[in-house]
Amino acid sequence: MNKSKNSTNCLQRHTDCNYEEDLKHICSLNNINPSKRDWIETTMLCLREKANIYEKQFGKFLLSKHIKFIHQAPFVLSGKIYFADFYFPQQRLIIEIDGDYHQSERQITYDKVRDTCFAGHNVKVLRIPNNVVNDEQALNILLSKFFSFEGAEKIKDGNIVLFERLKKTFKNRVKMCVPYPINGRKYIPNIVIKSLKLAIEVVDNLNNNSEEYKIYDEDFKSIGYTTLRFSNEMVSSKKGKQDIIKQILEIANLKK
Repeated sequence: MNKSKNSTNCLQRHTDCNYEEDLKHICSLNNINPSKRDWIETTMLCLREKANIYEKQFGKFLLSKHIKFIHQAPFVLSGKIYFADFYFPQQRLIIEIDGDYHQSERQITYDKVRDTCFAGHNVKVLRIPNNVVNDEQALNILLSKFFSFEGAEKIKDGNIVLFERLKKTFKNRVKMCVPYPINGRKYIPNIVIKSLKLAIEVVDNLNNNSEEYKIYDEDFKSIGYTTLRFSNEMVSSKKGKQDIIKQILEIANLKK
């Protein structure tokens, strides 16, 4: 099964299973006559069926993180009807997956008015461009600010700064929060450079003699990986980042 088809099935199964719960959201729209509610429901279903590949892929990502959402959730604000690509009731958050047409001056103006309207009702809007949807690491970083999921607690400011800096140097070979099951234990390194077999951690306390670190290092060594740890303080300074890149480049030269 190809990636696009699999993503479609995931999102469709989710909407099918949560259909009754989604209808409760429609019924919560006050002061809407029954005929208008019927139109809203029909339009919501139509938009779901017409979801593009980016919506489907993002829906699959959310489901992999066990994040609850309503796809194409309807809202009636100030007499206008809006449909949100993905709505997260607990967080009062909307995520829109934006194509290139959102870059036009007219659409930018419309989106600002729309987002301001939602903000007036205490609903935040986050817009993610299509080209970011397939970058799982970028999505991990963006969503870790709003949701708790496996590995999210490791995505802190220091990790993000180092990740972005390493990505400039090593391109797409750098990954963030990739699960590694080793010797019956499951690890999620902050950052991994697979081509160098390098696992990197950004920590508050550089106590490299702790038993936990020793087991971690030994397990990664058993699969041929080198482990490195840097302090948040080091990552946050310009010189610190330069020293880190230098150290990693030295390892890269040794492994050539």
